[in-house]
Amino acid sequence: MLIWVIVSVVSIVLVGSVLLASKARASRRNRTAEVWSETEVDYKARHDLIPKLEETLKGYTFRPRATLQAVTRARRVPTPPEKV
Repeated sequence: MLIWVIVSVVSIVLVGSVLLASKARASRRNRTAEVWSETEVDYKARHDLIPKLEETLKGYTFRPRATLQAVTRARRVPTPPEKV
């Protein structure tokens, strides 16, 4: 009779350990999937911002180009020497 009690307790402990390990593994798998999903959302958001960034940079590159062209035109025009 004592042997059956010991075998029952050991088997319950083993089954419980297997169930807990399975639950922990499933939890880790779900967390990994969640993290990858968050990463993909971040990449998508960054990808969507690229065209906006390009438009912004085009606007900023226009200003220095116009300034450089104005300076170049001003340098081409000969200026009379200053009288001291």
